[in-house]
Amino acid sequence: MKKILTLFIVLLCRYVANAQTVIANWTFESSSPTTAGPISPEVGSGSATGFHAGTSAYSSPAGNGSSKSFSSTAWASGDYYQFQVSTTGLSNIAISFDQNGSGTGPSQFKLQYSTDGTSFADWASYTIPSNAGSAVNWVANSVNNTSNLTSFSFDLSSLSQLNNKANIYFRITCNGTTSINGGTVANSGTGRVDNVIITAGSAIYYYAGTGSLTNLTNWGSNADGTGSNPVSLFTATNTYKITNTATATLSANVAFGGKVEISPGVTLQTGANSFILDTTTATLTINPTSILSVNNASGIVDFKNRFVTLKSDASGTASIGNVVGKINNATNVLVQRYIPAKRAFRLLTSPVTTTSNISNAWQSGFGNNLGYGTHITGSTTGANGFDATITGSPSMFTFDNTAQTWNAIANTNATNFANATGYRILIRGDRTVDLSASSPAATATILGAVGTLTTGTVALTTSSSPSLSGTTNNYSLIGNPYASSVDWDILSKSNLSTTYWIWDPNLTTSGSNKGGYVSWTTGTGSSNGGGVTGTSAISNAIQSGQAFFVRTTGASPTLTFAESNKLTTSSNATFDTKIIKPRLNIALHLQGETDAADATAIVFDNAFKNTVGNEDAPKLENPYENIAVSVKGELVGLEGHSANILKDTIQLNTRKLGAAHYELHITAENFTQLANTDVALLDKFSNTTTKIDITQNNKIAFDISNEASKAADRFALILTNNKLSVIDNTTPDKFTVTATASKNTISVNYAAPKAGQTTIRLINTNGIVLQTKNLGVQQSGRAVLSTASTANELYLVEVKVGEDTVVKKVISSNN
Repeated sequence: MKKILTLFIVLLCRYVANAQTVIANWTFESSSPTTAGPISPEVGSGSATGFHAGTSAYSSPAGNGSSKSFSSTAWASGDYYQFQVSTTGLSNIAISFDQNGSGTGPSQFKLQYSTDGTSFADWASYTIPSNAGSAVNWVANSVNNTSNLTSFSFDLSSLSQLNNKANIYFRITCNGTTSINGGTVANSGTGRVDNVIITAGSAIYYYAGTGSLTNLTNWGSNADGTGSNPVSLFTATNTYKITNTATATLSANVAFGGKVEISPGVTLQTGANSFILDTTTATLTINPTSILSVNNASGIVDFKNRFVTLKSDASGTASIGNVVGKINNATNVLVQRYIPAKRAFRLLTSPVTTTSNISNAWQSGFGNNLGYGTHITGSTTGANGFDATITGSPSMFTFDNTAQTWNAIANTNATNFANATGYRILIRGDRTVDLSASSPAATATILGAVGTLTTGTVALTTSSSPSLSGTTNNYSLIGNPYASSVDWDILSKSNLSTTYWIWDPNLTTSGSNKGGYVSWTTGTGSSNGGGVTGTSAISNAIQSGQAFFVRTTGASPTLTFAESNKLTTSSNATFDTKIIKPRLNIALHLQGETDAADATAIVFDNAFKNTVGNEDAPKLENPYENIAVSVKGELVGLEGHSANILKDTIQLNTRKLGAAHYELHITAENFTQLANTDVALLDKFSNTTTKIDITQNNKIAFDISNEASKAADRFALILTNNKLSVIDNTTPDKFTVTATASKNTISVNYAAPKAGQTTIRLINTNGIVLQTKNLGVQQSGRAVLSTASTANELYLVEVKVGEDTVVKKVISSNN
C-alpha cells in the first residue's frame, strides 16, 4: 500500500495541478491477474489484456512498493500489453506506468496507440534499464530508490484523434530481443507492468460564433469552433468557451454542467431565454471586458449558487450588464478589481455583500500571493486580522457621513463587506510586498471578494445603509453597488450636487501620500482632465469597485442606481473624458514632475453664469497642494464660465504649496469656438503677464521664496475678446464718439464734421442688433440706450452720420 499511497501523492501533484482527470488506474492489487485478461482497472473503467505469439505464463508478482503487478513470460518481438479506455467528452490524453522484468526479460519496447484496436501507430521507443547489469529489484514492502528508472510517462495531448472517442487503445509492445542484462531474451524471462494510469485533461470546446449555443454542432475542439464536437454540455471536466463573436444572444434555453467561459470582449445576452449552471460541477468565468446581460424581461440567469468569477486584469474588467429580467441564486460570485502598480490610497468598494470577512477577501492571495490580495495594517502584532508592521499604522478607513470624519476599521477578521459601502485603503501591491522594507517596490494586484451579487434598483437615502448625510454641504462616501460601470450623468439625484469626487492616486504632490481629489460635473466635465500632461481620466463612468464622494445640497437627499444606468464598457483607467465644450486646463506641477499635484479647469458655455451654480464643482481640499478657481470668494475645482467673454478676470487660488519650485501647465481645448479670445496669466507677485498660446501646453515656472510669493491669489487669468476687430483698425475715427455705461443704460455722445442722416445701433458680441435709433439729420448730439440688468456684458455701439461710421466697445454696468 505504500507504493499506492506514494503514487497517489505524485499523481495529485502531477495531474490535479494541471486539471487532469484519471480515466483508469490499474494497480493490480485487487484484480490479481493470472491470465491474459481482460482485467478491469482498480480506478475508473476500461480493460487490460496481454498477447503473446507463444505460450505465456501470466502472474501477479510484487510490484514496485506494492504487493502485485501484471507479469508474463515467453516474450518475442511484437508481443504486448494492451489497455483500452473511453475518452468520450475528454481530451489531452496521457499515460504513465511502471515497467520492469527479470534479467533475461525484454528491455526494448515501444508505446503504440489506436482508435480502432486494429491499426496502431508508434508514439515512442524506450529501454528498460538495468542496475549494474542486473534488473532493478522491485519488492512489495518498499519502493526501490532507483524506481524512477522504471517509471515512464508519455503526454499525447497533441493527438486530437484520441479526444472524445468511445474507445482508444494503448499497447506496450516488445520491440527487440535484447534482455535487460544485455543478453538475449529467454523464454522464462519475465516482463511486468504496474500502476498503469491513463488520464485526460479538461477538454476545451469553442463556440463557432453563429447558431444556437444548445446545438452541439456549433461547438468545436479548435479555437475557431471547428473540429470535433462535444457529446454534451454537461461533461464536468470540459470547458466551454463562448467566443468568435462580439455578441451572442440565446435563441433557446441553455444549461451547462461543465466549466463555462465568456471570452474577453464578448457580450452574452439571454434574450427571452434562460442561461443555467445546472449541475454541481458547473462554473462560470466572465473574462475581462466581457459582459453577461439579461436584456429581456423574460430572460433568466440562474447561477444555482455555483461559483462564478468576474475577472479583472490590466486589459479591463468583466461586468454584469443591464438586467431587465432576473439573475437568481447569485450567492457565490467572485468579483475582481485590478489595481495598477503604485503605492497610494484608493477609494474602493465591494460589488458583492459577503458572508466572509475582509481578511478572506482583500487580504487573501487566493492561494497565490503573487499578483493577488494586499496587506491591510493596523497592528504591531497582527491582532484583529491585521498584517503586523513596526508602527501599526492603519491603512484602511471608513468615512462617517454624519460626523464627516475618517475612522480606521477595527478589524479585518470579523468585518464583512456591505454593498455600496466606500473605503479608503492604502494599496502597497500584492501579498509579496515586503512590509519590513523601508521603500518596497509597488506591484500590481487583483483584489476580490466572494458574495451575493447586487442587481436591481438601489436607492441611497439618509436612512439606507450606507446612508447619505442629511446636512447641506456635507459629503458622503459611497460605492458603486453594481459589478458594472454606471453613468453618473443619468443617475437619479435629489438634493445632491451634480458633481462627484474621487481620489486619483496619479497626482504627484510634495507630501508622502500621493494623489488628490478630482471631480466630474454633469455638463461641465472634469476638474482635472483634457490635454494637460498627467491629468486624471475621470469621466461620467463610475467603475465597478469604485467608491466616490457626493455632496448634499438640500434636505432628504436621494441617489438612485438603476439597471438602465449601466454602461457597456468597463476599464481600469477609471475614466474617459467626453465633454467637448471650450475649456482651459490649469495643472499645478512640482517642477520636473510629469504628473500634476492638482488641477482645475474653466469650461465655457453661453448658458453658464459667472456665479457658483450647478455647472461648478466645489473644491474638495487635498492634504497637500491645491489649485482652484475663486468665484466671488467661493473656491471651485471646476468653474462653468460664460462664453460671452468681455475683458474677464478669473482669479486662481493656490494653497498648501510645500515645495520650492513649481510649474503651471495651461492648455486650451475646443477653443475654435472662442477663436477671438486672448488668454494671459497674470502673476501679481512678479508683476508680469504671460500670453497663453492656445495651440500648445504652456509651462510657466515659478518659485516659492517667501510668504508673499505663497499668496493664494498670486495668479489670475485675463481673458479678452477681440471680436469685430474692425473697431480696432488703424484708420482714425471720422468723428468723435464716447459711450459711457451707467445703471442699465449707455449714454452716447457724438460730434461729426458735418450733418447727415444719423443712426445709432446697439450690437452684442454675436453680432445681433439689439436696438436701433434713427435720429434724422444730425451733426452732433446725445442718445441713451437701454441694456440688460446683467453687469459686465460687452456691447458694441455703432454711430453712423451720413456716410461715416464709428464703432465703440462698452461694458455694461448695473451700478
